[in-house]
Amino acid sequence: MNQQSYGFTKHGVIVLRHVRVRFFALYRPAPDFSGKDKYSITCEINEDQLKFLEGEMKKVAEEKWKDRAKALWPTLNKAAKEHTPKNGGPSYLRVTASNNTEDRRGNPIPPPQLFTHDKKPSKLGGPDEIYAGCYVNLYLAPAAYDQGSTGIKFYIRAVQFVEEGPRLGGSSVETDDLDDLTATEELDQDSDEDVSW
Repeated sequence: MNQQSYGFTKHGVIVLRHVRVRFFALYRPAPDFSGKDKYSITCEINEDQLKFLEGEMKKVAEEKWKDRAKALWPTLNKAAKEHTPKNGGPSYLRVTASNNTEDRRGNPIPPPQLFTHDKKPSKLGGPDEIYAGCYVNLYLAPAAYDQGSTGIKFYIRAVQFVEEGPRLGGSSVETDDLDDLTATEELDQDSDEDVSW
């Protein structure tokens, strides 16, 4: 495990350090574009973090699609990429992640773990409340999917408040391009091998 300043992986969990929250639905779920309630978060990332996440997504793609992964890569929906807002704002690099609230049998799935700067449970309205514009450490689990569409997504394992930042206006959750996925299992990938493509 190489703990870079921007992030690292440990036991299959990706840790992104000091990313800025753009949109979120963490303390309570919100409907995605299909009307399905989900917990979600969108964070602004830097170029090093995007390159790091692309490497992790390629590992997951290779595990699922084997020899087809390299050919499929350009066409995959990717949860980490450059994003241009539909309202005409400036483009930025971002990562999105979401969790369902129920499994396929209708059983509830626990919400993501939320923590304050000193690692205590984070509560809405409490100290170190997570908000659009603050900085967090983001804990993610990658997963490849091919139901409905084909791509790589991230599940939210945990979010830790790190630092205050100027609050961002607008909606607390951006739902226009969250993938409508039926997969609910959180995959635990634990590979540190480099991918050459």
